[in-house]
Amino acid sequence: MTKNINSTLNATGNVDFFTAYHGLSVRVAEFFRCVLRKKEIQIEYDGKIAELQDSVVNLEKLGGSILAGQIDTLKAGAFTRLGELEAERQKLMEEQAKFVYTDADKAFKKALSGNPSADVVAEEVCAWFKLYGLDIHNTLFLEEVLGTFGMKIDLKTLVRTEGRSVLKVDANNALKNMYACAYEHMVMAGTIKAAEIPELVREKYMPKKSSKKDKKAAKKAAAQNAAN
Repeated sequence: MTKNINSTLNATGNVDFFTAYHGLSVRVAEFFRCVLRKKEIQIEYDGKIAELQDSVVNLEKLGGSILAGQIDTLKAGAFTRLGELEAERQKLMEEQAKFVYTDADKAFKKALSGNPSADVVAEEVCAWFKLYGLDIHNTLFLEEVLGTFGMKIDLKTLVRTEGRSVLKVDANNALKNMYACAYEHMVMAGTIKAAEIPELVREKYMPKKSSKKDKKAAKKAAAQNAAN
């Protein structure tokens, strides 16, 4: 049993996520449910909109045909439908894929927006996790979280430092990456289940397997290129 506990602690950056309040599991799981649902909606509606846009382009080819007199009417109908699809997409995003940030999340972003020192950033991260019952001071996990925080060019910083500095912590990205780090470690520890990947998202990002026909065509093309 001791060996298993130590293994879990090492795998999760010396943080025992089983001691965290249940609210952290709920928040982290919901964050990635929203991320995946948002992408699923985006893929679905991007496909529908692209198909309709292609149909509008193809309508131009009807000039000179018996349907030529209907082109303007058909195009107007298509543009109306495009507007409906975009409205549907936005509505679904709001209703099914909008992650609502807590007051603590907003306070964290505000604290980082002022371009604080590295020590202050670390303390803000620790304070955020402490709200869920986790003390991550002096842990590998804290180092990992901080290591994911990117920087961005900020003209306000450039002006206020009289041109001496231009980079600041990307507060929005930092918050998202904090959720992401927690997700990876909590899945590894077993306090939450890995997110279910929607089929549309899986199809978009999973490497495509070449069919025998594709391989044969590629082989033939390679042989022809070699001959030339």
